[in-house]
Amino acid sequence: MPAWLASLLQAVRPQITIVSSAPPEPAQPPVPPSLTLWRDSARKELDLQFHTMEFLDTRSGTTLSVGSTVLPLSFGLLALRVNGEPPKVTIICLGLALLAYGVLLLASWLASRIRALENRPNMRTLRGLYESGFDPIAVEEWVAREHLASIQENRRPLRQKGRRVGLATTALYVEGALLAVAGFATLL
Repeated sequence: MPAWLASLLQAVRPQITIVSSAPPEPAQPPVPPSLTLWRDSARKELDLQFHTMEFLDTRSGTTLSVGSTVLPLSFGLLALRVNGEPPKVTIICLGLALLAYGVLLLASWLASRIRALENRPNMRTLRGLYESGFDPIAVEEWVAREHLASIQENRRPLRQKGRRVGLATTALYVEGALLAVAGFATLL
């Protein structure tokens, strides 16, 4: 490198000075790997519960949408195909399909009533513990216990929501089968 370029680069090189305004923090004891594993495992299970809740909400909405679309379309198409009095099997199947749709509506509505899950620890409390200088190991253990408490509280509402969505899905299957039978009976 030419001398003139080296001197030019030397002149534009910034000078960095590090000034420490506070003494370094004393070293904290490391969090035991087993405690970190416990906390992380609890967090993953809590996350899984939230994903399950989202899945059940999506399933319930989809089931309601399909059931609400299929029933009126089937009634309309069967009305076009029938000349005169429809067969009794068709009338019975349509009535039962309407009943199955009522069950689907009720189960979907009941499932939608379960909206929230517990998600501990409280972030303000956690921040306060860290800012107050609590022992990090004790805070990690507390966080893990809070996650486990949330998991326990969430099991019942998730089970209820799952049963209600399952009932709505079963009602949709029954509705579809009855409409299919009504359609075949009308065509014969």
